[in-house]
Amino acid sequence: MKEYIEQNKILLNHFKPLEEKHILDEVNYSIKIRQIKKDEHILKEGNSSDTITYIIKGCFRQYSELQGNEVNFLFYFETDFVLDYLSFLTNSFSKYNIIAIEDSTILEIKKKDLNALKSRDVLWDLFLKNVAEKEIIRLYKRNEVLLTLTPEERYLKLLDVHPQIMQRVSQRKIATFIGITEQSLSRIRKRIFTKPPNLP
Repeated sequence: MKEYIEQNKILLNHFKPLEEKHILDEVNYSIKIRQIKKDEHILKEGNSSDTITYIIKGCFRQYSELQGNEVNFLFYFETDFVLDYLSFLTNSFSKYNIIAIEDSTILEIKKKDLNALKSRDVLWDLFLKNVAEKEIIRLYKRNEVLLTLTPEERYLKLLDVHPQIMQRVSQRKIATFIGITEQSLSRIRKRIFTKPPNLP
């Protein structure tokens, strides 16, 4: 796996300002490499989010259960960092579950190990700040979409950001993410994909 990291410049770019040696030195020590099976949780509601996860391959969803129904709040794909940032920051119990949608390969680092690394090198502190900024931006954009866009616009936005999502995530899960029923999403999809082409 060290050879993979050395060759994967995209991964290294997402760990800036850390350099290659910082990551390679900690692989199999502070940074763990794990294979996650489909439908395996990396966080369950009621537990504290004490790990930063980076997706090498695969995808995950963050969801909560409301009145017996699952409501999907976020999807994560390759090169995303995954955590419940509020829980991670405050050491509080998470209100969310995070589960693998498909078999996945991840890197993970525990908060206690990250704190030890930060005490030795300021670049690890800057790395954590970068992850935090990404999470804050992700949550801001998520709320903005829910508050300002129609269901059809939310769906189109999702396809724009994640073009492959319909091949990897079920329509039912996407519907709850958008905030509508599966039947309503079917009608939106039918309306979008049966529109006649624009005439000059």
